[in-house]
Amino acid sequence: CSFLFEQSVLHSLWGLVAVIVTTTVLAMFYHQYISPGDLSFSAYLKPLRLSSIMLLQSIALTVVMLFLLPRVSPLWSVPLHGATH
Repeated sequence: CSFLFEQSVLHSLWGLVAVIVTTTVLAMFYHQYISPGDLSFSAYLKPLRLSSIMLLQSIALTVVMLFLLPRVSPLWSVPLHGATH
C-alpha cells in the first residue's frame, strides 16, 4: 500500500526484503523444513532458495507480460485528498 505514495529505491528494497522473508516463512510452514527446536542458519537455506527461485520466476513472468501485453489505460484511479483536476 505504501508504494502508492512513496516510490523511492529504499522503499523498493524494503518491499523486496519483506516479500522474500514472507515467502521464505510460508515455504517453511508449507513444506515443514525446520524441526521445532532447530534454529540454525543452515535450516533456513532450503526454504530461502525455494522462495528466491519462485520470486525470480515471477519477475521474469512480469517482464514478459509487460512487453507482450498491450498498454491499457487504468480502469480505476486512486483519489487523493486535496487533489484538484
